[in-house]
Amino acid sequence: MPDFTTSQIRDTDPSPYDQIFLVTQDTINKTFKNMWALADQSSPLVKFNYKSHGQYLTGDPDAPEIELSIYGQNSVQLYYHLKFLTGQMELYIDPNSDDTKDFSLVGWDIVFPVVIGSETYKPGDPGYDEHAAKFSKDGFPNGTFSIAKLFLAASSISGGATFDAKRSSFGGLDWDNQPGELKENFGMFISKWINTMSDKKENILGYSIVGNDPSQINGAAPTFVPTSIDHYNYPWVEPGYSSTSGQDGLDQNAFCYLTMADFRKPPEIAGLTYSGPFVNKDNGATFCMNSNIFWDTWLLPLLQELNMQTLVYPETPYLKFANDSGTTLTFDEGGQKISVVGKNQFHFEFHDEASWGGGSGGFTATTDWHLNFALGAVNDGGLQITRIPDPDGVPASTTTGTQFIYGFYHEENFVNYCKGVDDALSYYFDNNISTVTNSLISALQNQNQLVLPGNGVFLMEDARFNKRGDLLVDLHYNGAPAPPSPHQPNKEHNLYAGFVENPNGGVPENQKWLPEKWAKLPARATLSPVKPKELSQSQKIKATIPRG
Repeated sequence: MPDFTTSQIRDTDPSPYDQIFLVTQDTINKTFKNMWALADQSSPLVKFNYKSHGQYLTGDPDAPEIELSIYGQNSVQLYYHLKFLTGQMELYIDPNSDDTKDFSLVGWDIVFPVVIGSETYKPGDPGYDEHAAKFSKDGFPNGTFSIAKLFLAASSISGGATFDAKRSSFGGLDWDNQPGELKENFGMFISKWINTMSDKKENILGYSIVGNDPSQINGAAPTFVPTSIDHYNYPWVEPGYSSTSGQDGLDQNAFCYLTMADFRKPPEIAGLTYSGPFVNKDNGATFCMNSNIFWDTWLLPLLQELNMQTLVYPETPYLKFANDSGTTLTFDEGGQKISVVGKNQFHFEFHDEASWGGGSGGFTATTDWHLNFALGAVNDGGLQITRIPDPDGVPASTTTGTQFIYGFYHEENFVNYCKGVDDALSYYFDNNISTVTNSLISALQNQNQLVLPGNGVFLMEDARFNKRGDLLVDLHYNGAPAPPSPHQPNKEHNLYAGFVENPNGGVPENQKWLPEKWAKLPARATLSPVKPKELSQSQKIKATIPRG
């Protein structure tokens, strides 16, 4: 039976979407626990205190949890669990009397059916600047993008109830047999709590960038910015199992942000057909970029400059001319290496018709060249692609030639021609591809910020290509490490133990601290100065071609 890594590399497919972010149920619950543990004592996440006309409900909720719905997600996308660590309530049991009943809330688990709500903030809208401050101004300048805020919206069930009594538990109490008046009064308090959660913005699932004018957001990669976003719950299926239906309640089930770029039209019905496991317990969040956008839309056109500049032919062929060239782009399946390999062949013939008896000659030059690049995580949380230097003594270009010359008074030697090709190509690779390398360094710089969890930021880790050539990247949830409980305010706790300050200044508050692991990663490579375009190597070596 295949393991997770094998299945992820071999089977996954983000189509028909351009880019997808998948976050497991377990990771979402960790973000909620982080929010809960860092919340102040007035937050409805940690304090439940309501009174009304002689009734009251007071208690300390535990960290909230959600359960993604796989089968019923067309109507209910997830279930929200409100659990009580401590609590007490007193409620009226008869509308015609003052009789009340006391309850302990310890161990109660109130479950709400929830749908994902979305609210978009455009530049100039109230609240836009507040939300825009969560994103890097270098990557996403204010005014060039909108922000979609995803939040949990309670969905009423049959009878207008705000919570699902059948899924809830009441500390051993038989809820079905409680008086109707008591149930109604309890529902009133729960509704008040839901409204307070919304007012206090404690129901945020995450934020995502939506491009207004993608060409203004990231000049190096204008098509990477989402212009539409769908949401879907992706099931966990054990690798090798024939069934792909999944089941509710598994921590490895994943909530998906399904995005299109460059204003391409999304599917009419949102959803992602199961292809293979993108995430599991150890890989709690994953980003996947479709090979169509990574290779066809971006990388191949970018690298066309290399292909054009390595063609070898004079501007005006002499007598007979033929050229042949081929360039291939390959990647390591399951790895991080990208290789560009080229093979150019140049052949010309010449005849001396002015001299008595004539003369003829010909030359064929074959050039093999290569460039290697690697994907890698850097200490700002994003990715970059950098050129891998060749080992000492291994040239980037090798040219060999064969010649025939007959009947000339001064026979020409073409050895210098081959050397001229190699020298020209090597000089070009070392000095004139900065427009390409700078784009490779910068294009994925802010990709980790296209989607933000409710509290914190995602950092990109291991990057590799699957069998289709889709880019897969592990995402590390980076929220400030929370104290064990907000109910122990006197217990000393260093929020930033094991964290270091982000070496990149001027970042948003949610990106100020990074795990020590990221401090040990290399910094983003420095961009090279873009030099004026020089003569192509074919123009440089033109003078070496004999004129007859």
